[in-house]
Amino acid sequence: MNAWFPNRAGQQTLEHAQHHEVLLSMASTLTELMNSKDTELGQSQHLISGLQKQLHAFCADMLHHMQEEEDNIQPVGRKHLPIEVRKQIVRKVWESTCSEDWAVILPWTVNMLPYLPQRVRYLRSLLWAMPENAQLIGRMVALGIDGVQWSRITNHIPELVPRGAQSWRRFY
Repeated sequence: MNAWFPNRAGQQTLEHAQHHEVLLSMASTLTELMNSKDTELGQSQHLISGLQKQLHAFCADMLHHMQEEEDNIQPVGRKHLPIEVRKQIVRKVWESTCSEDWAVILPWTVNMLPYLPQRVRYLRSLLWAMPENAQLIGRMVALGIDGVQWSRITNHIPELVPRGAQSWRRFY
């Protein structure tokens, strides 16, 4: 976003770096906790309580951060960025993230969206930018969600069904 609109997302960019540092700190605390011995119970309890406080503060800050991006950054992109540029951004994000991570991210996101229309819209937005990856995305999602939810989604987006799966059929 900063490339197209300098200083528009300045605060959010700073927060991304801060959030990264907090996550690294929590990861080191978790590593320390996993490496502690059973005899160090007091130290472990201290680490756990500190991690809980840190996680609570991080989640509250992250919710505020996401709402700020939703309110102030997303509308600018929708209004001023051409569709082809938005598709390129989606493709770059897809290519810069390994498939093992996508296999976790996609089902988790689908499961976290509370309503079917939101799930369908989320998946269609990926297919809109990368129609050639429809069956790959479908496979990743299918392996991470329950059968009922998968059936409901594929009723709306049949092109997600991986080739050779039970309800797959050709589309010309």
